[in-house]
Order: sequence, then C-alpha cells, then structure tokens
Amino acid sequence: MIIHKGSIPPQGTTATGPFDAFRQGYYRCLTRRADTLFEPTDALLCTEGKVTGLAHLSLEPEHHRVYGALYDAVNAGDINTTALKNLIGTVPVPKMPGPGSRIDPQKSPPAAGRPAFGD
Repeated sequence: MIIHKGSIPPQGTTATGPFDAFRQGYYRCLTRRADTLFEPTDALLCTEGKVTGLAHLSLEPEHHRVYGALYDAVNAGDINTTALKNLIGTVPVPKMPGPGSRIDPQKSPPAAGRPAFGD
C-alpha cells in the first residue's frame, strides 16, 4: 500500500487529534484503490473554489495522480459503506446557538477576505 507524503500517517502511528483519527478511519473504509480515492478527498477539502468536475480536482496540489487514475478509482474502487456510516456516527455534532440566542454581527469578527458587517 502506497501512501503519499501529505496523506495519512503510516500505520502504527497514533492520531494527534480527532480530525487525524477520522482521516485514518476514513482511509480504512476505502477497500480498493484506497490511495487514489483518498487523494481527491484531500483535494476537495483544500480547494478554494467551486469544484465542477473530477478532472478539476486532479489539478489541485494535494492530488498526485493524473485525472485518468481518478476516474479509474471511481469506477473500480470500493468503499465499505457500513464502516463509513459507523465512522460518521462517531463524529460529535457541533453545538448550535439555542433558540433564544442570536449571533451579533457587530461582535463577530469578519471571515478572512470578507468585509466587516455594514462596510
């Protein structure tokens, strides 16, 4: 099994946090063509723009293969969906504001690259 630099840590290492543990669990759910299916996941998470097709993901730096390998993995790869459902079920649900609370845009910092509210 080949794992590219920047992908998941080699087997036998411990996860440093919940996100790393989830990534390792997700990788184990990929039963066939795992490396080739895992790379577009990283590319999708790291892309800054809108993704309009699989070929566009192959242009991202996190994707190390040509787009033909990606289509081959989609056609011939396999995912253990039961294990993936169980893995997703272990992810904690983020806490949302209660029914009476509101987010005050005047007190919230603007997102990176976005003007502050009212500008």
